[in-house]
Amino acid sequence: MTGILLVGDDAIRKSLFEAAGVVDRVQRVDSLEEAFALRSDRVRAGWAGIVVDSEHYAEAIRAAELRDGLASAVGFADTLAFAGSLPGAYAFCARVGGVVAAFRESMGRDYALTDGAVIGSGPEAWAGLAALTQVRVSKLTVHAEPFDAVTPAVAHRLGIDILTADADSFATAPVIYSARELAVILKQPDRGLVIDESVALHTVAAQVRLLTSKEPDMKAMRAVIAGT
Repeated sequence: MTGILLVGDDAIRKSLFEAAGVVDRVQRVDSLEEAFALRSDRVRAGWAGIVVDSEHYAEAIRAAELRDGLASAVGFADTLAFAGSLPGAYAFCARVGGVVAAFRESMGRDYALTDGAVIGSGPEAWAGLAALTQVRVSKLTVHAEPFDAVTPAVAHRLGIDILTADADSFATAPVIYSARELAVILKQPDRGLVIDESVALHTVAAQVRLLTSKEPDMKAMRAVIAGT
């Protein structure tokens, strides 16, 4: 039996995990502490991992014994996995993969090969930075919140060069990730705004693959999004 502990009150994500077809149970809990307590009791063998909402990103990466390179670079984690008898959690950041997949689906190709921009600050902006590098934007510009010194540091850890500019500079950027709106924006005649549900869909799909090593039922998951 494969179970996932979901920290936070996100009904859409819970429905997406349940629709994936490879998770036997999804239990929502209020805190990461509660999730770890549940996993440590007699049913621990049934819990494949823990996923958290944005309010618990920083706490999740601090609670992990180990973390992958991407989670370390962006500075937060949304997925905690467990390996065999090892007592500690391994932190991952599936959100980046969710943004990348949403971009690629919207663009109709794997790589942008054009200029890109990120609007905003905080974990969602950092995920956007990593995602746009993976879709190979040519030049990356950031419009961060005032006095934000962390976003440039994240870019440095990712090994990328960014330009900082005010909002007016984004008028000509063909590819944008807005951390404020949680949206992917493509300035193409047949494209447009990709709202957060698409990023959420692909993030949950990435978490299912990570925690179960199985392919989720994307058709059923898309039906959940369509019904919201």
